[in-house]
Amino acid sequence: METGGDEGLIERVVDSKDLQQQSKAFDKLTDRVEDRQLDSTRVQERSTVQSQSSIVHNQINPKSKKYSIK
Repeated sequence: METGGDEGLIERVVDSKDLQQQSKAFDKLTDRVEDRQLDSTRVQERSTVQSQSSIVHNQINPKSKKYSIK
């Protein structure tokens, strides 16, 4: 025989499981966003280093500008 209190407890357990699943999904989503931001930062850093390297190369060897990386 079920009492009204049991239904409320069952609803809270189901709500708790839903909240846990939503929290896990949100954590995965934010982790992916952070990973993409880190990847973007790495690309920007490498691009900057390559550009600086090209500038230094052109300053050291000005005749080779036509072969430099842009």
